[in-house]
Amino acid sequence: FNRKGLKAGQKRFEAASIESLYAYNKAILTGFQEVSTSLKKIENTKKISDFKKQEVDVLQLAVITSRDLFTTGYATYLEIITAQKNVLEAELALTEVQKDQHLALIDLYRSLGGGWE
Repeated sequence: FNRKGLKAGQKRFEAASIESLYAYNKAILTGFQEVSTSLKKIENTKKISDFKKQEVDVLQLAVITSRDLFTTGYATYLEIITAQKNVLEAELALTEVQKDQHLALIDLYRSLGGGWE
């Protein structure tokens, strides 16, 4: 008597099952994409951090050189201050890159299912 109603219920449950499968697949792909993006961001910020560290080292050598030039009379004190300012700006940029690197690590942890207790 109720064959059509049972068939319709079965089709509805099959459609809901397929919909759940698609939602699951989408969640897996999204998770993989988030992990991949976080890993790439960590790698890129590591490279940038290395370059910024080199920049800071070179600029610190520039401060030493400008001090030597000042003591021998070939430079003004303004050049020493300018070199120190450049070092401070580079150190601030390095700190910003390191902050981005730590944020990327947090994003990776979250993407892998880390808790926020």
